[in-house]
Amino acid sequence: DPAGRRRVVDLFPNDGQRLFTVGRLDENSEGLILVTNDGELAQRLAHPRYRVARTYHVQVVGNPPREKLDELRKGVRFKEGVFRVSGLKYLKKQGKSAFLELTLHEGQNREIRRMMARIGHKVIQLVRIRFGPLNLGKLKTGESRRLSDTELKKLRQLLNEKHSPDIRHRKGQKNAAPVKGRASRKTAV
Repeated sequence: DPAGRRRVVDLFPNDGQRLFTVGRLDENSEGLILVTNDGELAQRLAHPRYRVARTYHVQVVGNPPREKLDELRKGVRFKEGVFRVSGLKYLKKQGKSAFLELTLHEGQNREIRRMMARIGHKVIQLVRIRFGPLNLGKLKTGESRRLSDTELKKLRQLLNEKHSPDIRHRKGQKNAAPVKGRASRKTAV
């Protein structure tokens, strides 16, 4: 990072293999990031053609009315195109804020923050809790774990890979790990 901030890949030992992150989080967001040494897998998972679902818990200022939330489902127009959520759950109201669960399939730059600002509700906190079939679970900031064989199989199925590269997590073979982290100096290790 040109600004000297810690990167998610800095959380892993340098064993000579190049690591790729799938997707990105802005410096004010946190949550699940997939890290793999399989560049092809990373590229396919991030490519819009595969429409991999990304689910977020979002805390916003105020209590958005149903009509405003419907705008997110219908789509909000920006110069890059129309952004829309594919799934939206109102989780709860707490004090002067509301908690939502939003699912997207695109991953445009600051998409959620921009959509929420457009409907008049600033994002206070944004946490990616799911990427495709993978769940953040109870991982804390800076923690990581290897994917299970079942999770790897689900990723392959998601991409309709019949002859995928071997991405099992034995030494010397390609592997992947979800990580909870922040993209800023606030990363805990």
